[in-house]
Amino acid sequence: MLKKAYRTLVPEKIRRRIAPILQQLRNFNLLARKYGQFASIWNRSCVNSASEPIPWYTYPAIEFLDNLSTEHLSLFEYGSGNSSIWWARRVSHIVSIEHDRSWYERVKQETRAQNFEYMWSEDDDRYEQQIGRYSKRFDIIVIDGIHRIGCARYALEHIKTFGGVMLILDNSDWYPALTEFITRRLGWARVDMSGFGPINDYTWTTSIWINQNNTNDIYKNRIRHSTGAVRQQYKEDYEFSLTCPDSIARKSPLEE
Repeated sequence: MLKKAYRTLVPEKIRRRIAPILQQLRNFNLLARKYGQFASIWNRSCVNSASEPIPWYTYPAIEFLDNLSTEHLSLFEYGSGNSSIWWARRVSHIVSIEHDRSWYERVKQETRAQNFEYMWSEDDDRYEQQIGRYSKRFDIIVIDGIHRIGCARYALEHIKTFGGVMLILDNSDWYPALTEFITRRLGWARVDMSGFGPINDYTWTTSIWINQNNTNDIYKNRIRHSTGAVRQQYKEDYEFSLTCPDSIARKSPLEE
C-alpha cells in the first residue's frame, strides 16, 4: 500500500532522482543491520544481526567459512576473542593462544565450551612455538594475533609434518610478503576474501589457503544464500538438478 501511495503522490521525475539515494540507503541498511555492523561498532564487539559472536574477519570470509562442514575438524588459533566462541561451535576441538592477560581472562569467562582449550603466553617466542607442543594434526590453523610472521613459520612446519586442510591469515593485505611466502611454501590454493567486516570503517582482506587434496568432506551439499541475497533459483538450474547425476538438489532450496 505504501509503495502504491508513493507512486501515486510522487511524480515520476522526482522518483527517478531519488531512486539512487533510496537504493544506497537499502545497501547501508543491509550492512549496518542485517550484517550486524552497527551493533558491532556500537558495542566494540564482533557480532551478527542476532548479536551472536563472529570472528573479526571480512564478511565474505565469514560467510564462506560458515558454509563449510567443519564440525569434524580440529583448529589451532593464534589470537583469540569472539572468533574462539564462533569456532568452538563449528569444530570438534579448538586450541587458542593469547598474549594479552586481561583479554585472556575476559574470553575465558565468556567461553565455556568443553571443546575449547585456552592458553596464555606473554613470552613472544613461547607464543609462536605453542603449536609445537602438539604432535598431531590441526585441520585448520588461524593466524590472527601478534607476531604473525613467526607464527606462520611454525604453522607451516606443523603442516609439513602433520598435514592439514586450511590455513587462515587475517589482514593479509597488510602482510603481502608473508602472504606470498605462505603461498609458495604451502602449495595450496589461496582465496583472498576482501570487503567490509565487523567494526572497521574500511575494507581489508582475509586470505584462506585450502588443501586441494583434502577438501572432499568440507563442502556442504548445497550452497547457501548470502546475507541480503535475492532468494531464488533459476528454473533452468532446478530442472537441471532433476536430471544431473552429480546433483543432490532434488527440490528448490526455496521449498525447504
